[in-house]
Amino acid sequence: MDLVELPIGDEAKNELLKAGFKTLYPPQKQAVEAGLFKGENLLLAVPTASGKTLVAQLAAIHKLENEGGKTIYLVPLRAIAWEKYVDFNILRRIRGSKGNARVALATGDYDSKAEELADYDVIIATYEKFDSIIRHRPRWIGEVNLVIFDEIHYVDSEDRGPGIETLVSFTRRILPRAQLLALSATVSNAEEVAKWLDAKSVVSDWRPVRLREGVFHDSRIIFNDGSVVDLEEGFDDPLHALLSYSLREGGQALFFVETRKKTVYLARKLSSISYLHLSEREREKLRELATEIRENSESTIIGEDLASVVEKGVAFHHAGLTTYQRRTVEKAFKERFLKVITATPTLAAGVNLPARVVCVTSVNRFDPETHVSNMISVMEYKQMAGRAGRPKYDEFGEAVIYARNESDIDYLFARYVDSTAEKITSKLGLGTYFSTAILACVASRIATDVKSILEVFRNTLYHVQKGKGVSTRVKRVLKILRGDGLIVERDGFLEATPLGRRISELYISPSTGIMFLNGLKTKPRVFTEVSGLNLICASPDMRPKFSVTGSTEGFVV
Repeated sequence: MDLVELPIGDEAKNELLKAGFKTLYPPQKQAVEAGLFKGENLLLAVPTASGKTLVAQLAAIHKLENEGGKTIYLVPLRAIAWEKYVDFNILRRIRGSKGNARVALATGDYDSKAEELADYDVIIATYEKFDSIIRHRPRWIGEVNLVIFDEIHYVDSEDRGPGIETLVSFTRRILPRAQLLALSATVSNAEEVAKWLDAKSVVSDWRPVRLREGVFHDSRIIFNDGSVVDLEEGFDDPLHALLSYSLREGGQALFFVETRKKTVYLARKLSSISYLHLSEREREKLRELATEIRENSESTIIGEDLASVVEKGVAFHHAGLTTYQRRTVEKAFKERFLKVITATPTLAAGVNLPARVVCVTSVNRFDPETHVSNMISVMEYKQMAGRAGRPKYDEFGEAVIYARNESDIDYLFARYVDSTAEKITSKLGLGTYFSTAILACVASRIATDVKSILEVFRNTLYHVQKGKGVSTRVKRVLKILRGDGLIVERDGFLEATPLGRRISELYISPSTGIMFLNGLKTKPRVFTEVSGLNLICASPDMRPKFSVTGSTEGFVV
């Protein structure tokens, strides 16, 4: 299906053609045939680089040209928000029903009514930011007619999943006529998730670049298609041999490691090999880039570490980098001056940085809060493997897991390479998440009576997967919230008390809020900072779901 056949304006078609879009990929065609331009809710469960973002852009263009309104594009990470903001800037040159589209990026202050976004047609936001917007109910919220939930598999996350799931349910309650698009590369139970969203599922394994996966050990790669590649010998380290193989004929590589510290260590270790694959022009460009990084880095230690490896064609990428450093690295890699990135798995969560070869150096992931390493899920591995293969540059991509011992090869094949991603399952029923969501529902006036609250929670994945017991649990939690003085009933309607409202605004659970209140009421004669820390550490919410105080990185453009 060609772009010119689509029911969008000529101006939009011309801009998309200029951007290099001409013919739809098979999954994009499937989305159109499933009702993309007819307002159908859709779940796209298709591989990385198969064109999910263009599907969202086409839906937004069609809405703007025919209905006006607002499009909300939601992502789990600020880094992805910036990338999507850049992608959607193409809409600025497209005229909608109210003139040229205006695009905003909103990822910052969670305690804001966001009225400043009223004049914008497309809003790129993090899930947490839109959760705040939904709760504050700005005057423009009713204009939203398209909501895109990117990386919807995050619903499966134990810490952030319940908040995202609740947000989806609240969105459906507040915006019942809005079209919903959910996007992910790793949804193995697509029909079940689509049922939750009242959506049609678009499922495909088509990729623009063929992917083969395998296990790498002792300078040999064994692939799942039966082929074996013996790497060049003579290197001191097997990873040096793998990198040399990866960079042949203009290749690039991503190495995923367990911790931030290891990204720096491995970048230094690989720099001697990457430098050999740089042209003189690339070396000069990277020296200039390293100078800019030194001049613009707030932390001289991280800045110097980064600049020193960038000069040799390598960069490390983790959450400790500043926004400037992160964007500089990503831009240089996309422009192919940087040959290698060593990264923590965060980079696999939607940032568009494909490489010819992806190496997962460890299937363990370090938890900085528990100081324990756990094995990654198949879903997480598939997210990383999906980065292999650069459209326009590679005939195929290669994703390999590094096996230290020969005895691990068969196990890694069975557990990761030959497996499908785990099913997405609701985490809303774990711990205090459920009561937190119900209090938020009442405090934000998403629903104000028992019947409507039950309707909200019947629209959760938790209800789809758990069934009738959800209604009983909702009623039980409402009774507890009344008993704790967090909600009251007046004339058949429920509302939050000032205490309940404040607890909800702080994104802490009801049980934690009551515990803090009782702790302060019965405080010892001398209440010190240590006393406060003890109280906090004893709370059920030692690991908060949504931070309301962290750094803000949001602006309207």
